[in-house]
Amino acid sequence: MTRLQKLDLSEVNISSTVPNILANLSSLTHLGLRRCGFSGQIPSDISQLSHLSSLDLSDNYMYSFDHFITLELKEPILKSLVANLTSLQKLDLNEVNMSSTVPNILANLSSLTHLGLKGCGFSGQIPSDISQLSHLSSLDLSYNFDLELKEPILRSLVANLTSLQKLDLSYVNMSSTVPNILANLSSLTHLGLSRCGLHGEFPKDILKLSKLRHLDVGYNEGLTGYLPDFTWSSPLETLNLGNTSLSGELPASTGNFSFLTYLSMSGCNFSRSIPSSLGNLTKLTNLYLSHNAFVGNVPHSLGNLVQLSYLSISNNQLTGPVPF
Repeated sequence: MTRLQKLDLSEVNISSTVPNILANLSSLTHLGLRRCGFSGQIPSDISQLSHLSSLDLSDNYMYSFDHFITLELKEPILKSLVANLTSLQKLDLNEVNMSSTVPNILANLSSLTHLGLKGCGFSGQIPSDISQLSHLSSLDLSYNFDLELKEPILRSLVANLTSLQKLDLSYVNMSSTVPNILANLSSLTHLGLSRCGLHGEFPKDILKLSKLRHLDVGYNEGLTGYLPDFTWSSPLETLNLGNTSLSGELPASTGNFSFLTYLSMSGCNFSRSIPSSLGNLTKLTNLYLSHNAFVGNVPHSLGNLVQLSYLSISNNQLTGPVPF
């Protein structure tokens, strides 16, 4: 099997350490080992697979008695991996335990289009060198609870990674305003910024991104502002503004977001009535409007939402029957 170029064993239950013998498959260009139950240290031999353009080792762990044993990638193997696998275009290490700072050497993988580093136990500041990965279309650094992204690196990152389609920084400590420059990422389809410590006025131009399908800025309690009148069409499918300090009236034009399946505005400061136009959102499966200051009747038009599985409108000042 030395001529094998693609090996995908994702979601095959192997429950062992990553076998060194994989390094013998010297022609491999794609290696997929997601959710195989691997644990322990990733062997240095993997770095011998110099033709790899795609490596996926994400979501590997093994349950032993009362705890999880995770897959690990520590120094010096991490540096060896990056130094030798220079043809990589996709590197997915989500949930691999690294417990370090984000290594600068990742910037040497200049062909990368996809970099997944979710939940790796990173800490410290994200290095500015990451912004050199100008071909990136997907960057996921979410759920690294001790990771920070502060100015000016935040602005540099956004300014240089202009091809991004997915950017997820949820749970990364940013403690800043939302940079207006995010609205320049015209290819964005997915933007995750929940629980980032964001504050100040939310830049409304982000909502105008013509390809954006997923926007999550929930649980940024210092985020303020109001929603504009939506005079443009949008492909948004999920919109989470919950547990922010956004306020004012929920515009009737929210009902123009006809592709929405998930809408959360719970725990904000919205007031006045719930617009009846929400009944136009017939693809909605989840609607959360609780803990606001909405008043008046529950719109009868919500009965049009036949796909709805979850509805939360508690802790408002609403009257009348729920139309279901």
